[in-house]
Amino acid sequence: TLVITLSLGHLVYDCWLLIHINREVRELRKDDRFDLPTEEKLVAREYSDFAIYRAPQFFLNSISHSMPMLAFGALFEPAIAGFYSIGNRVLQLPGGLVTHSLGTVLLPELAQTARNQGNLQKQILKSTKFLALVGIIPFGLIFLLGPGLFSFVFGDNWRPAGIYASWLTLQLYCGFINV
Repeated sequence: TLVITLSLGHLVYDCWLLIHINREVRELRKDDRFDLPTEEKLVAREYSDFAIYRAPQFFLNSISHSMPMLAFGALFEPAIAGFYSIGNRVLQLPGGLVTHSLGTVLLPELAQTARNQGNLQKQILKSTKFLALVGIIPFGLIFLLGPGLFSFVFGDNWRPAGIYASWLTLQLYCGFINV
């Protein structure tokens, strides 16, 4: 029920967004002054493959993130899917924030190195080693103390979620290094 409701919610939102975008585009086309400059049309055409390749990537990424929870729910009892889900969500929130922030900082540095014809491979290895060293302590602590932390924060009933979270830290650590 939750999966269907969530999917329908996204579908309704996407349809609503599409309707409003089409309405705005029609209004802009009625205005004789609206016309994209030739240079902008050329840039849009040149980078159109970005949207073609990124859309399927986002779709597959979304499916791969929800697949474990669906599989746990189908193969085992719903409580196991719930424990996995809460463990994953609790770890994803701060981990995603830190990973996004680091990506925002590291990407311009890598772009600058590439523009200056620098050694991009050396820069990537240096960044990866740095992230591996920085992440080992927090991810290691969560791996070792996950069940106790979840039990302390959420109560003894959520200890199994801490076990799932402990093992999920291995995946998240690899994702953290792979910024």
